[in-house]
Amino acid sequence: MSQRVSIEKRKSITQTKKNMSERSKKSSLQFNNKGLFTIKPHILEHNNQLIELDVSNNQISSLPNEITLLKNLKVLRIDHNKFTQLNDSIFTII
Repeated sequence: MSQRVSIEKRKSITQTKKNMSERSKKSSLQFNNKGLFTIKPHILEHNNQLIELDVSNNQISSLPNEITLLKNLKVLRIDHNKFTQLNDSIFTII
């Protein structure tokens, strides 16, 4: 029984790595209208080929510093959120 559990865990880890690899090839992520309060840094870290990121119409109040890792980003939609200020580094990537 313990061998079976171990195999399933390995399969799960492999699947996660595969999903991360596939996500890093995406050029656009759409997280608009999802009721989000934050953007998890790991989402940005593993999607360095992004050209477009849409997080509009949520409850987000700040962007993680990892947003600066998106060197190919051309479109960032952040309207209709709860931002009170933006880090100046955001303007260096767009």
